Amino acid sequence: MSGSPDYCEPKPVMKRAIDYNTSELRAFREKFIPLAEHYRGQQRRMTLAIGGYLVFVALLWMNVPLPNYVAAILWLGGGILIFRFLGPQLPDCPACGNCFSHPLGAYCPDCGGPLVASDTLRRTRCVSCEKNLRGGKSRNYRCRGCTHCGVPLDDLGL
Repeated sequence: MSGSPDYCEPKPVMKRAIDYNTSELRAFREKFIPLAEHYRGQQRRMTLAIGGYLVFVALLWMNVPLPNYVAAILWLGGGILIFRFLGPQLPDCPACGNCFSHPLGAYCPDCGGPLVASDTLRRTRCVSCEKNLRGGKSRNYRCRGCTHCGVPLDDLGL
């Protein structure tokens, strides 16, 4: 798993997706399946925890005197900070060892096409699917393949 929540320094890529044979690509997919399932499980647990947390805070808000409101608000802020820094991390690519999608590399994480800089706002655009990609926590794409080596890893996308 990736160690940094927001940024990983890219490693040099020795081989691209086109350099691997079919059996190697299949082996990378099979190695990636448990990593993807673990990531999806983390997302589900985090969603349930946040939902339960908000229900609890709402119940506190309706039934407790004012001093406890302050404690509930502080508790909510602490919970958000914990989830922000301990939330699910995208797994590393089994082929090249880079962070799965952040920072964006040379390939589209959604379709695998080549990426280019699209405008002065430094957004990245895919030549194949023509999508303007926004990375980070609020990304607007599914990660189906590694953006650094182009190896397709997950059909559902993370």
